[in-house]
Amino acid sequence: MTQLLAPLLCGCLLLGSLTGCVSPTPEIIPPPDLSDVSGVPQPPPDLSQPDVSVPDGSGSDGPLFPIETPIERYPDGQAHKVTLLMYHHLTERPEEAEDNSMVVTAQRFAEDLDWLQENGYTTVLPRELVEGEPLPDKAVLITLDDGYRSNYTLAFPLLQERGMKAAIALICGKVDAQDPFYLTWDMCREMLRSGLVEFGSHSYWLHNLDERNGSYVKGQPNGIQRLDGEDLEAFQSRVLDDLERSAQRIQDELNTQVLFLAYPYGVKEPWASDFIAQRFAMTFRTKEGVANLTKGFYSLPRKTVSMDRKIQKCF
Repeated sequence: MTQLLAPLLCGCLLLGSLTGCVSPTPEIIPPPDLSDVSGVPQPPPDLSQPDVSVPDGSGSDGPLFPIETPIERYPDGQAHKVTLLMYHHLTERPEEAEDNSMVVTAQRFAEDLDWLQENGYTTVLPRELVEGEPLPDKAVLITLDDGYRSNYTLAFPLLQERGMKAAIALICGKVDAQDPFYLTWDMCREMLRSGLVEFGSHSYWLHNLDERNGSYVKGQPNGIQRLDGEDLEAFQSRVLDDLERSAQRIQDELNTQVLFLAYPYGVKEPWASDFIAQRFAMTFRTKEGVANLTKGFYSLPRKTVSMDRKIQKCF
């Protein structure tokens, strides 16, 4: 596993265990793997926030906030349940998938898509849900967190072959930093033009990309959670400005409204709830379950698909 990819996925693995996913729960977070699969040591990653110059949005049409959508929930009495599936990174190397249950092989992803089609499931996107479009009998929303480059090189061609859809939540700072393990804005534009992919936020730089090396740390604030002793002004600067920057960057680069936020590690924060309700029409967590859209579009549960958990077990 690469030195940048492994820590993020390790953190997702641990949180999945804590929130009801099927992955085993390690008692101690292992140190990040700084070697590739060949065993050749690699230099430690630079996890400081990228010093990149990005547009401030002044040349665009301006923010698309607050979010306004035709409906805030599905009315009672209509088909209203949808299963959300959660993926992260894809690989063509089976040994890489063995290292982390948040990694699946491209072959496995293709088999999952085929199973969905063969069993009558129809993929939908967040924008279709907030528009209030009637749900198919077997609606499924495929999500991919973090924005790994494999979402373009491996997942996207498989989606195209089958005419299936997926939503990708970007760590926008990684895209701006031109990290080679993550998507580029050009890749995002190509996928968006297909009509098969929708993009949302996974924060700009709030995925524990500091000395924690992307790992979830139990008992400490993670993701967007407030730090001990942090006042409102500091929280606004660190968290709320980060989330707004992430949405603005997607809007500026892709010229599209940003409707959804996938919480880093699936964790919420009361201090951010009002802001998120104004800025995003939908949010995803990592808690297991089936989304009932008559209750609205926030804190939608998802089911993790892994090499150890076949997609059939998610339904």
